[in-house]
Amino acid sequence: MTLDPLTPVGRTDVTALEVVHWPAMELMIKAARAFRSRWHRSHLVARSFDEAQPGGHRVAFGVEGLLASAEENVEAFRVLISSFGIRHWAHWNLLRPNLEASLWTLWILAPSDSRDRAIRALRLEVDNAREEWNWLTATTSVGIPQEAVAEAREKFDRSEQVYKQEAHDLHISWKDVRERINLTAAVPDLPYGTDYDAGFGHYVCSIWRRLSGAQHGKTYSLFARADRGNRVRIPGGESVFLTVNDDDFVSTCQIVNAVHLAALQRYVDWTTKPQIDG
Repeated sequence: MTLDPLTPVGRTDVTALEVVHWPAMELMIKAARAFRSRWHRSHLVARSFDEAQPGGHRVAFGVEGLLASAEENVEAFRVLISSFGIRHWAHWNLLRPNLEASLWTLWILAPSDSRDRAIRALRLEVDNAREEWNWLTATTSVGIPQEAVAEAREKFDRSEQVYKQEAHDLHISWKDVRERINLTAAVPDLPYGTDYDAGFGHYVCSIWRRLSGAQHGKTYSLFARADRGNRVRIPGGESVFLTVNDDDFVSTCQIVNAVHLAALQRYVDWTTKPQIDG
């Protein structure tokens, strides 16, 4: 099967995104930035309680880094579709990390208990360190000096001792801290806000899986979001003219936008309220 790869610029109607959803996102991003710059330890808000926990600074480091990633990807997405057009593959690869960073933010900030948020931030940091070590291990096959690898291992071991101490102080076993995080299982129950019913999280999970398929070039994700036009039989199959389905494109953007907004709102609440609901 062969595919026509192009949906010309302007073919898809993104009015709803440009008029409603993206301006709302811009306002919330500005609000989050403002609260981040004005926040102070003396404020009796959830963030100050987290900062008092062992390793509690990791909550702020984690969520602010994730939100920066989501923000950069959504900005790049808007530039891409306005200059390159809406085609079949490229733009989804900016929506997926936007969605994923927002989901991780919600996962860290979901618990109402300060200790639980600190534990989640620690677990995510440990997972990041593990992935970093896996990457460094892979570099040994491309000629990285053993001295550099040994130095990196020493740094990793020192960091691990800090993580273990924080786990001890948070009264959680090191085994539990190192357990792989199953974000997929958590997605349906994350705090998206009162505007959404119980099924919203399951829909988000399905969108996430399809975006993952697009990022890895899986054809099922292409056919699930495209309209089929003329078909021509060719040896071994057929050539099909595909165009991006307008409704699917806009609704997927709206879902990702909604999750990003929920993550930003959770961050603002964490920075401005003494308690956030679980």
